[in-house]
Amino acid sequence: MTSHEDLVYLFQGYSINPSADVLEKCVSLCLTYNIDAEELVDQWVAYTQSNLKSAAPTVELLERMERKEYQKGKDQTKIVREQSQYVASPDQSTNVSDFPATPKANRVPTSRIQTPIQSRRLVDDPEAVTSPGAPIGSYSKRTNARSVQCSYGRKDASYKGSEVPVDVKPYSENCLKADQRFMYEIIGKRGKSLSNMAQALFPSIRNRYQLHALDENKKNEDEQQNLYEGRIISDYDTKINVQSVQLEQTHTHQGRTFQLNLSKVKKMSLFPGQVVIVKGKPFRQYSDSKTEIVVEEIYAGTVFKFSDEFPVTKDPLQIVVACGPFTIQDTLLFEPLSDLLIYVKEYKPHVLILTGPFYERNNQGIHNGDLRQQFDAFFMDLVDTVMTALAETGVKVVIASSQREPHHFPVYPTPPYEIRGKYENLLLVPDPCLVEINGLVVGVNTPDVLFHLSSFEIYLDNKPNAPISDRMGRLASHLLEQRSFYPLDPPNPEVCIDMPLMEKHGIMDVKPHILILPSNLKHFIKEIQGCLVVNPERLTKGYGGGTFARIEVAPGGTMTVCGRTSCQILRI
Repeated sequence: MTSHEDLVYLFQGYSINPSADVLEKCVSLCLTYNIDAEELVDQWVAYTQSNLKSAAPTVELLERMERKEYQKGKDQTKIVREQSQYVASPDQSTNVSDFPATPKANRVPTSRIQTPIQSRRLVDDPEAVTSPGAPIGSYSKRTNARSVQCSYGRKDASYKGSEVPVDVKPYSENCLKADQRFMYEIIGKRGKSLSNMAQALFPSIRNRYQLHALDENKKNEDEQQNLYEGRIISDYDTKINVQSVQLEQTHTHQGRTFQLNLSKVKKMSLFPGQVVIVKGKPFRQYSDSKTEIVVEEIYAGTVFKFSDEFPVTKDPLQIVVACGPFTIQDTLLFEPLSDLLIYVKEYKPHVLILTGPFYERNNQGIHNGDLRQQFDAFFMDLVDTVMTALAETGVKVVIASSQREPHHFPVYPTPPYEIRGKYENLLLVPDPCLVEINGLVVGVNTPDVLFHLSSFEIYLDNKPNAPISDRMGRLASHLLEQRSFYPLDPPNPEVCIDMPLMEKHGIMDVKPHILILPSNLKHFIKEIQGCLVVNPERLTKGYGGGTFARIEVAPGGTMTVCGRTSCQILRI
């Protein structure tokens, strides 16, 4: 049964503190629609992202979501039942006139399509609910600037840079280039890329769990030992459940599909696109190409190692990380970015990492006509502003691209930005990428992969006295175990993946020492499998200020830097 404690824990993962009335309503919804607490909270976050601008839950808004998301399902079931009476039996007439007419398309009249000028009224629309605590104009009135929201490591870290030589470069010389061609994939190439990425992981999974190596000439030995390689897929486009989980094999096994019976599995964490090896026994045959397997164990982790070079061996390294958008939702003044540059000039870190987008396409300032330049020219001016402000500090600036940038390409992996001017201390990198800083490998990824995974993952732990799972850590661990910056497939609709590019540039060559995963989920700093994973959130959140991260890595002779790294997440 769903408890208040479970709901509070899950809501706090999204920086939400629900009231007692909200918790009672949530419990009622779980009982009424036979769903668990995690599914309800995920549904609420997804619903508010699309409809309510990430509003905090209230009883009224939960009832609105119930009418739109849950009661809609009941209505559709009723419609299907009513329409089933029209299915003709062999004894019935098949005259076209006996069937109901096809309904006309539900099109919006042209006169009702909203123009940018009309969109100004959205602020006055009572349905356009904004997040409580973040009203318009709240950024300039904030009182908690630079307050520490989360910390990790030593408390006496200075976070101030010193004059030491810093070498910043992409980890791989073959990283994605600005002139890369994309979206030339065909179905065959896409399927082959998916198979190749899965095939590359299978030997490492076998090595980690000490499973026998697969002999290409004796493929049937796997089935004799009840081992099946493949990718997790689902019957549905929504969050998978225990009834919809399937295993799709690669081209090596002719792409066969198995239905997975998970009734005997004690613990699992699955999502569509996950590469796994399943141990189980065939139960029954659906058809020549589909068999049900009663699963006993699921193996998903890999052996993932750091690079051979020891990171940061001589001098301490200072890094500041900030993730866009860098201006609040209703203006193009970029006040948060200006405040960040003031901080950087004061503390002089060795490296400043900025991830896009610098601003969103739906920024109210754009719709109000405040932007008097083309998108690309405006972006170049923003970069020039950053580099001019930091010209005398010696700070190295790394800017990672984003497919959400208004002037850039909507494809993932995303080519690096292009600008006309040349700046000595500027490095433009693609998304995703591995950046090497004095031997320290930093992974940078801009899509909200944690939130996307949380919407599709199914987690179960039936072991006795099992502790409450660290959900954020579990979601982040999937990237390291799959060696992928975006292991979810099919992806979230807002992420347009070019699969051949993903095969070449979306896979981690080595385990990063630090992994930056910006997300709308609550900020965190966690050590996961020897890697320090940081979610600094965004520099702005709607109409208010957000957070950024500062990192200090002390010199040492260990491969992992978690034991000698201090990190704080600060309010801008």
